[in-house]
Amino acid sequence: MKKHRIILAMMMIMAGAFTVNAQNDDEPQYLFQSGDTQVSGFGGVTVGFSSINDEFAVMTGGGGAVLLNQKYFFGGYGEGLSTSHNLDPQVVTCPDKYTLSFGHGGFWMGYIHKPNKLIHFNINTRLGWGGISLYDRDYDIADIEHCDRDNVFVLLPQIEMEINLTSWMKFQLGAGYRFVTGISNDIYSDKMFNQPNVQLGFMFGNFSPDK
Repeated sequence: MKKHRIILAMMMIMAGAFTVNAQNDDEPQYLFQSGDTQVSGFGGVTVGFSSINDEFAVMTGGGGAVLLNQKYFFGGYGEGLSTSHNLDPQVVTCPDKYTLSFGHGGFWMGYIHKPNKLIHFNINTRLGWGGISLYDRDYDIADIEHCDRDNVFVLLPQIEMEINLTSWMKFQLGAGYRFVTGISNDIYSDKMFNQPNVQLGFMFGNFSPDK
């Protein structure tokens, strides 16, 4: 008798669950419920230090992103070469254009671990595309022309330490590795650009969690 009561109770629970589920079939469902998700954003400037063609190189740029729950972000970035690097004039196509130009931009995404701590860490990846070319650095910048152009893809994974300076500003210090692929011009090579990268940055936005 006890066994029949248990079976009957289980059948009633299953029937009730099915009824509730059927009633909710037409209700909208979301991955992020509005009441549980804080949406904000940030943007800022970055300075990267690496090596290009076995010479010390500086890349300057910046980016911005949408920030979810102070932990996940997705946005875009861009950066370009700020230091001067000259190739051998005898190997370039245009003898008067041998100063290197390199820039790239694209998607930027990452995860911030324990963002409320004064000092914390994030992991992020920049995935973009850009170009390499040569120009005459003594030529009028308004009429500058480039030679030996090549289009490339860039992948730059990093780990960063962040310091919360205020509720709206962070300082970042990161380290990663820059992978450059797609080089088709014989003047350039992967090893000229595939190098470790150290980056400093200041980010500005809403870094204060909802109460």
